[in-house]
Amino acid sequence: MKLSFRKIAVTLFSIMFKGINLAFGQCPLITQQPASQFDCVPNSIVMTVTATGNNLTYQWQRSRPSDGGVFVNLPVDPGYQINLGTPNVLQIQPTGGVENPSRTRYRVIVSNGSCSVTSEPAEIKLNDISLSGFQATCAGSKFNLSVVFSEDDLNARSYQWEKLPNGQTDWIPVTDSYISGTNTHTLTFDNIPASEDRTKYRCKVFLTSVRIMIILLTIVRKQQMKYP
Repeated sequence: MKLSFRKIAVTLFSIMFKGINLAFGQCPLITQQPASQFDCVPNSIVMTVTATGNNLTYQWQRSRPSDGGVFVNLPVDPGYQINLGTPNVLQIQPTGGVENPSRTRYRVIVSNGSCSVTSEPAEIKLNDISLSGFQATCAGSKFNLSVVFSEDDLNARSYQWEKLPNGQTDWIPVTDSYISGTNTHTLTFDNIPASEDRTKYRCKVFLTSVRIMIILLTIVRKQQMKYP
C-alpha cells in the first residue's frame, strides 16, 4: 500500500506534536492543598502545598480583607515577615497586625515553566485574646475577670486560672473559696480579702490545636476602708 507524501507528513507531525505535549505540556498536579487554620495572635502559622511534576516553582500569594478579593504575590522579603525558605512551605510569622490580619487568605501558584496551576485559597482566622475586668479594687469587693476573644471562643477547649501571690515565685492554681469559675472564661471574686494585695492572675486558654495562650493581669488591692 502506497502512502502519499501528504499523509506521511501529517502522520509525522501528529506524532511530533503528541510527543511535545507529553514532554512539555503536562501541568503540575496538586495532591495536597493548603489548609485553613485557626490560631491566636501572634502565633506562627505554617501552610504547605504538595505537588507532583518536574522543575516546579512556587509563588505564594495573599489577599487580606482590605484587598477586596485581589491576590498579590508575596516576595521573599523579610519586611513582610513571611519566611519562604522552603518553596512549598509558607511560614506566616508573626500573625496579626496589618500584614497578616485575621481572615487573610493565602494561595500558591505551582509552575513547571510551561504550565501552572493555582491552589485553593486557605484562610487564617485569628483570635486576639485579652482580659477584661478591674485592675484595682478594694478588699471585700465583688467583681469579675473575663477572657475576651476578638473572633469567637469555639476553639477554646478549656481554661485554667492561676495566681502568683505577692512576693512568691511559683504560679499556683486558683482554689480559694471566695473565687469561682476557675475552669471557665470568667473568674468571679466575692468578698476578696486584703491579703490578696498585689496578687497576679493569669489564664491559660487551651485551644483545640493544642496551642496555649497565657493572659496576665496584675490585681492591685487597696486597703480596706475604715470609718471613724
